[in-house]
Amino acid sequence: METQPTLETFVEGILKEKAFSNLEPEVEAQMKEDLLGRLDDVINRALLDELSEDKMSEFEKLLDGGANKDELQMFLEKNIDNMEAVVTAALLKFRSMYLGA
Repeated sequence: METQPTLETFVEGILKEKAFSNLEPEVEAQMKEDLLGRLDDVINRALLDELSEDKMSEFEKLLDGGANKDELQMFLEKNIDNMEAVVTAALLKFRSMYLGA
């Protein structure tokens, strides 16, 4: 599942809502990059919080073993029943924090 274009669109929407629509291209690109990094952190933290201790241990072994992004994604999808809802909640939380709502 490729989410990066969707996350980029989400971040662009937040910047517009924050009234940052007339930024210099370089500044806008840097802000998008920074927000995408922070958003990624919020989503990852939310997903990891859903794993049991046993599953977290398995996940860490995958990381230590050099698992690629697709393998990690498959592990999370298999072990988090409500993954889509967790990601949606993380997006809403991030939006609320960033916009100060």
